Amino acid sequence: MKGFWEKVLSAAVFATAFSTYGCNAGGAKTKMSNYDESGYEIGSKVYSESIASVEIGWHFGDLKIVETDGEISVTESGSLPEKNRVRSKIEDGKLIVKFWQSGLDDKLDRASDKDLVVKIPAGIDEIRIVTASANVCAESFSFKMLDIATTSGSAELGKVSAESAKIGSVSGSLRAEEVFARDKLEVGSTSGKIKIGKAESPDISIDSISGAVEVSSVSGCGDLEISTTSGEINAGAVRADKAKFESISGKISAELKECDSCELSTTSGEMDLTLGIGAKVSFSSNTGSFHGEGGSTRVYGDGSCQVLAGSVTGSLSVNYTGK
Repeated sequence: MKGFWEKVLSAAVFATAFSTYGCNAGGAKTKMSNYDESGYEIGSKVYSESIASVEIGWHFGDLKIVETDGEISVTESGSLPEKNRVRSKIEDGKLIVKFWQSGLDDKLDRASDKDLVVKIPAGIDEIRIVTASANVCAESFSFKMLDIATTSGSAELGKVSAESAKIGSVSGSLRAEEVFARDKLEVGSTSGKIKIGKAESPDISIDSISGAVEVSSVSGCGDLEISTTSGEINAGAVRADKAKFESISGKISAELKECDSCELSTTSGEMDLTLGIGAKVSFSSNTGSFHGEGGSTRVYGDGSCQVLAGSVTGSLSVNYTGK
């Protein structure tokens, strides 16, 4: 496994301005790391300057991103004391948003008082969002570079279009209706579920440990790699030059529509393969079976796709539909 999410999380958290987060009966609590407050506006703000990038560090509450034709604004839900209000500024073409006052260690009775709506123009160069438990939502993203990292917060996205996109969480769920990345798409989770409707990119990497991975369809892909430790993998309607599915104990279910070569690998997890194309399937296992038999090679249709499947104790089943 690539360990994608561990690398993304450590780098993203280090680069942001928050340090700790906790919840207790008194409400939501967090401590803000120190940062230079010079130039920051306090509270909700509408900007008239142009921007090329956005960087948001948020702790709790809901964070909603709204694309506009040019409007730029930061709007917070609660009527809070000055120390607890959002900070924001535009510096060198970048909109920077901070949770609250530098160094403040405080708590709120209601996390919803820190709900935030950020309106930004579509098509800017880069947006980077890092949260602790805040939930990120957006109906659409149309940026060159997208980077979202959360600890326990979820990400609920509609249609995403970018040159490259990185979306990761430790325990929060990650959901997207459609993701189109012209260069590369990377999605990672430790225990949160990953669910993507349609994924389209020449290079797709999805990595999870115990969280399940579900992708309804994959298209326009050169290299597709989905890996888990114990989470199940369910990949439908895969159209890729190369596809690789890997898990230790999680079950793998994959449907191939267009593919030159495919690898499936588990230690103990079962493997279910649906073929909408001709394929030559080679299976090896210590104790697992291929439709109730030992390791063997079978040809379906014209055998054009080369499939290698291997497991220590897991079995392989193949359903050939030819369409």
